Amino acid sequence: MADEIRLRRVQVASSRIPTSTEILPIGHEWIYRFQKRHPELKTCYSRQLESNRAKEATPENIRAWFDAFRTRLIERKYELDDMYNMDETGFGVGTTQTGKQEWITAFECVNAAGKALSPMVIFKAQNTNSAWIPKDTPQSWQFSTSTNGWTSNSHGLEWLKRTFNKALADNDSLASPTRRYAKRMTRLVESQNAEIALLRKQLADAQEVIETRKKRTKGKRVKLQGQFVFSSEEVLKMVREAEEKPKEKKPRGRPRKRPIEELEEETEEEEPDSNSSDLELELDECVARRTRSHREN
Repeated sequence: MADEIRLRRVQVASSRIPTSTEILPIGHEWIYRFQKRHPELKTCYSRQLESNRAKEATPENIRAWFDAFRTRLIERKYELDDMYNMDETGFGVGTTQTGKQEWITAFECVNAAGKALSPMVIFKAQNTNSAWIPKDTPQSWQFSTSTNGWTSNSHGLEWLKRTFNKALADNDSLASPTRRYAKRMTRLVESQNAEIALLRKQLADAQEVIETRKKRTKGKRVKLQGQFVFSSEEVLKMVREAEEKPKEKKPRGRPRKRPIEELEEETEEEEPDSNSSDLELELDECVARRTRSHREN
């Protein structure tokens, strides 16, 4: 990079001077002298950039994003004091060898007007040790701990309560959409945590009742016949009665066969045929008498 900067400078100077200039190789002290001549420039460590970011970070895309952002500001009438950007950054402590560093994470937040909120620093420990904090540290800084020195959802919520909400409350300006939204989100998160705790307790109680009911009703059946149920109380009452009713004990072993009872066959006595013929003669005589009486009359 230093050689490229020097080459560009020589090219610019050569365009002004028609004579050719011989370019000598730079020395190892050139970069330090360059930094001394330009104190406004600072060095930083380079890091690997993803290919998608490198391809999409074009001047056209960046310009389009700022145009859309400016349009939204005008439509919603946002103030610069009400727009915040929060990010996290990590610092390696100790040896530079990979896998042997301890990380310290910091939450940082700045609004569009340039006002920075107090950071929150997360150490890798169980409890915060006051010996780790320098004496000249501002009182408004917040400190927390985690098992690995990284952030989590609980740390984000802690930062909102201890830093962000406090900074909004200390600001005496009029209410804004951002503040109203932050208050509403805080109330929702707190209410959801309370509801989750209640639901867990109710779920545990319901599971305990179900397990108890399964143990009691094992091997039993509730039989409802000829009854129309109008409410759940009647159903529960009938279930309890069925549970309290003792179960009939069945004899152990194989069921015995019932003995077959011998039945005596009844025989019908046959009547002589003479009786039937006598009856027929008597009926004929009765009919003849009745016909004679009718003729005489």
